[in-house]
Amino acid sequence: MGTALIYDEEMTKFKLLWDDPACKVEVPERLTVSYEALIKNGLADRCVSVPVREATDADILLVHRSVLTSSVSPRLVRLFVFCLCLRHQK
Repeated sequence: MGTALIYDEEMTKFKLLWDDPACKVEVPERLTVSYEALIKNGLADRCVSVPVREATDADILLVHRSVLTSSVSPRLVRLFVFCLCLRHQK
């Protein structure tokens, strides 16, 4: 087993389409700051880099209700959901 690092600049181009105080932490900087900290501390080099791909509807259904696949399916959502679904083994 190893720790996978999945990152693509495309992931920083999202924004919420609604105003919900519970989601105020969902901003692109949350990802970029974390990624930069991994690099700065040399942790990114210790991870297995995994290429990003769009999640399939089947991938999305592993972590979300079917409503999401029919109402919201932009590429960025698919990238993030893929990251949540991925299991990496050496």
